[in-house]
Amino acid sequence: MLSRILHNTLHPYWITMALFIACQSNPSTEVSHQDLASAPLTAVMEVRVVQAIQGDFKTQIPAQGMITALKKMDLIWDATGYITDILVKEGSRVKAHTTVAQLSNVDLDRELAQAQINLDQALLKREDLLISGQIDTSSVNKDKLGNIDLLSGYRQAMFDIDRLEKQRQQQRIQTRFDGMIYDISQSIGSPVSPGSVFAKLINTDEFRVDFEILESDIAHIKLGQTIDIVPLADQFKPMQSNIQQIIPVVDQQGLVKVRAKIHHRNLLDGMKVQVLIQQQIPNQIIIPKKAIVIRSGKEVVFSYDDQTGKANWNYVKIGAQNQSHVCIMDGISEGDRVIVEGNLNLNHGSEVSILQSSDQLQ
Repeated sequence: MLSRILHNTLHPYWITMALFIACQSNPSTEVSHQDLASAPLTAVMEVRVVQAIQGDFKTQIPAQGMITALKKMDLIWDATGYITDILVKEGSRVKAHTTVAQLSNVDLDRELAQAQINLDQALLKREDLLISGQIDTSSVNKDKLGNIDLLSGYRQAMFDIDRLEKQRQQQRIQTRFDGMIYDISQSIGSPVSPGSVFAKLINTDEFRVDFEILESDIAHIKLGQTIDIVPLADQFKPMQSNIQQIIPVVDQQGLVKVRAKIHHRNLLDGMKVQVLIQQQIPNQIIIPKKAIVIRSGKEVVFSYDDQTGKANWNYVKIGAQNQSHVCIMDGISEGDRVIVEGNLNLNHGSEVSILQSSDQLQ
């Protein structure tokens, strides 16, 4: 009988009921867990701040440009014939007045030899006329001496020599300036005619940079202003130059052409560069660029309130900027401590703790 009572008492149903009644009789346990879950958590954000300053702001106007050689020309034949000598190779560096290629003309050589004989004969006749007339060339008048030169054939002989020498010069190509030979398009034995191109010559020491700026930026540039030139090719280091020409025309795209010169060896004609025009704007409120955050499509800067220890939300109007800093036209004043780190998740009135403070703009 006792065993039956114990068996009924330990039945799972009765155990479950006993646990339920026990929980109902101690409601304080459940309340304490709810209170813990709903307790507010106040997080203090750690931030870094710097002080906004007023001063001259250095910035750059960017532009895309191209390098062009100042001296570049085609080497062109002025005569007819066949190439007998090529005295340069592709990439040869030459001085001005260097002969780079030669034609052969046997008939011209014979004519020049005959003209020299004629000149020698004319000189003898001229000398005979002067001796027979007992004429001193230092005292004779120019008209009479000219008649003697004409009668002796001396004037004609000199004219022929000069004409043939010019023709001989046309049988060869000479450089007009120091430079490099490239794009040789003919070989020994090639027939040529006046106007045919033998090769190209380029001076690789002097270049100009052509670039364009917006019409709205024209007020910020002037002749002599410093510019930085950064080639897109990594093997070339950045260079500096000065604006030398501003073309006084605005094109249909609202752009103005500007030019500068570079003295630099081994640049490449036609290479692309980025041009950075140095600009200084006086009396600006300046803060670091990283102080700017975007909220609802607008620029916002959080400033630190020393009295409350909280962050204040400020809509700002941005002016000129460079790679690291911006000018604030409205919304921040000189001396305001602006938050530059830890500002991405802030709200107006957020409690913050300064991790590091600096009065210097960096």
